[in-house]
Amino acid sequence: MVSWLRKSLLSLLTAALLPQFAVGAAPGFQQDQPVDEVVVALKTLKARKLSWDEKAEAMDELLASDEDGCAELCAYLAKQLKGMDASFHKQWKRMEEDFTRASAKLAESRLNKKTEARIEELRATWLKASRAKGLTKAMVHDICDPAHAELASVLDVNLVQVWDANPKLEASWTELIGLLDDLVFVHDYWRASRAELLAVADRWAKKSFVAKELPDPEGYEGMMMAKLGRAARLATVMPERDRKTFLANELLFPQLDPEEAAGVLELNRIRVRAGLSAVRLDLKLCDAGRGHSTDMVEHKFFAHDSPIPGKKSPSDRAAQAGTSGGAENIAAGQRNGHGAIRAWWYSPGHHRNMMGNHSRTGLGRFQDHWTQMFG
Repeated sequence: MVSWLRKSLLSLLTAALLPQFAVGAAPGFQQDQPVDEVVVALKTLKARKLSWDEKAEAMDELLASDEDGCAELCAYLAKQLKGMDASFHKQWKRMEEDFTRASAKLAESRLNKKTEARIEELRATWLKASRAKGLTKAMVHDICDPAHAELASVLDVNLVQVWDANPKLEASWTELIGLLDDLVFVHDYWRASRAELLAVADRWAKKSFVAKELPDPEGYEGMMMAKLGRAARLATVMPERDRKTFLANELLFPQLDPEEAAGVLELNRIRVRAGLSAVRLDLKLCDAGRGHSTDMVEHKFFAHDSPIPGKKSPSDRAAQAGTSGGAENIAAGQRNGHGAIRAWWYSPGHHRNMMGNHSRTGLGRFQDHWTQMFG
């Protein structure tokens, strides 16, 4: 009885001496935080002259304050993110356009009578070897490889070369990355404050600054690098018909395994450097090739002649897929499209197929087996 009474008196005394700690406080929040601290934190948060790094401490305080302080933070950041995201994309669009023009200008600037004559000489040497009946792996190494490398250095452009030739463009990229860093930083705080509010009460889910999903900028840099890389690739000096083929193929790439698409792209880059026409992507040839790759794995054979009824030859398989085709390359053991193309490049018969007078192609992968078809 005495022990119980002591505990009760101690509880009452503790409650009287420490009124700032509320019973049943929501986890993550300080209850009854002094109003002036929240006011100061909000004032710091909304100061226009301060960087987001300088506002971090204030955001941390609001994030850990009571529900109202956290809600103020979440609402303010949601509003700021909309403007920041719009501004970022506007600047990115402008830079992408400038980069595309600069890439094309750089590629064209390399051309003159001397380099054009050299291009024709290299292509003639390369194709004479590639199409020789007596082509060997040594000839590919000794003749085709050097010609291919030199042509790539003259015809292709890459991101670093474009930036080196355009310091202002590189400065714009640096500025854009700075904007992106701020965007990611602010989005992380908004997401954290949103999570805190949702963990406390369902009523916050009805608020627009909590309910509405905001674009996640985490993947923006990867997207930008991919688009700039594409712009540089398309700047390669080539006939307009080939550029149209590249663009038409791109529209179909989402229907392929990413590594199948990468293999088709790599094949056409090689052909364009050699002065050959880019080949159109035929999805039905991809289906036929993918089916043959699957059959080789599941039925444990590796050959152009298939034991599967109705699929004996490449032309049979193409017809079954609803298209036409004849020449075929097969490979096994490669982990990606680039590896498959490289394996065929150094194999004389396969090499001649890739450098042939074709108009269509398809590439089908199953696990580490690959089938490339031409029509």
